[in-house]
Amino acid sequence: MKLPRENFHHFNVILVVPDTCIKIHVRYLMNMLFNLGFRSMFLHQESVMATFAMALPSAVVVDIGSTKTSVCCVDEGIIRSESVIRKHFGGDDMTALLQRLVQSESALHYFPQGMLAGNYHYHQHLLEQLKEDHCTMDMCPSEIVKICQLYSKDRTNKGRICNRITFNCSEALLYTC
Repeated sequence: MKLPRENFHHFNVILVVPDTCIKIHVRYLMNMLFNLGFRSMFLHQESVMATFAMALPSAVVVDIGSTKTSVCCVDEGIIRSESVIRKHFGGDDMTALLQRLVQSESALHYFPQGMLAGNYHYHQHLLEQLKEDHCTMDMCPSEIVKICQLYSKDRTNKGRICNRITFNCSEALLYTC
């Protein structure tokens, strides 16, 4: 923003901290911001701010990150400490599980052999796209068979999109969730 330091005393700070944080680190951060000259500070936790952003006084907040998943209950703007659950797995772990399912011998009737090997960055991107677009926890009987299409780049064809792969992804993708 390129604000001159001498104008900091005109501004306020909103500091959003994680739900499970070390208080002394927050105190050092607050002291640093006040020493920079900011006029005032609003400090709150990220789950509470998420509920306020949705205009809800109480909610269950589920945060699925890349490496962690956390669940907490917010009641009237206060996190219930006994409800905080933090697990050390997230979206990256789901992608790794999906990759193992795709590479397993039993998945050959779903995916063409050698497809989505995960050796290349583009294969990782396709796995992420497959996970985001088609993974679901919905056990809808009308979608027992789910047909998916992916476009694959061929390394010998200088990166041009050349293969369209259509496959059944009903069971394999449901297992990842």
